[in-house]
Amino acid sequence: MDMEKDEYQLNYRQIIENPDRALKQIQDQPAPLAILLDSPSDIKNIGLVFRLADAARLKEIIIWNYKGDLSHDKLIKKSRSAVQHIAYRLMDNSSSLLQLTEEYQLIGAEYTNKSKTVAQTTLPKDAKPLLLCMGNERRGLDAQLIDLCYSCVHIPMLGVGSSMNMACAASILCYQILEKQNFI
Repeated sequence: MDMEKDEYQLNYRQIIENPDRALKQIQDQPAPLAILLDSPSDIKNIGLVFRLADAARLKEIIIWNYKGDLSHDKLIKKSRSAVQHIAYRLMDNSSSLLQLTEEYQLIGAEYTNKSKTVAQTTLPKDAKPLLLCMGNERRGLDAQLIDLCYSCVHIPMLGVGSSMNMACAASILCYQILEKQNFI
């Protein structure tokens, strides 16, 4: 019985013995999912999304309407330096949003009168990867982004609050989508 217990005592570094190989796999075989941050205001949330992108092997991060510094110490610390190896793009105009629809099927993370949970949502079956669009921490997702989305998804709020932290919500939704896509 003790032998069986010892089998489960490996830590992450022992399981992933070659981090360089893992990084190559992440870059060569990303998940069919990327994330867009709409006008993020909290540098720590951006760092946490970089950490999420690393953990979930996301294709890339697209940051729309952000004027801050991605080399900020807080971002690097929160991302656990993932900002150094995760693909990302900065965008600041509406025409670039339209171009995204050629690359991705957009899914908005926003509670609307038509939104559903990920479990209730039928994901598109075409060859394009999905782009999960996360709204600003205070204002939510921009209306012009919502209009470009294939659908909107939400996380049921079972407490008193009407929303949760953007990075936490992104984590929940990314993993639900990846599971629904049979990636995990």
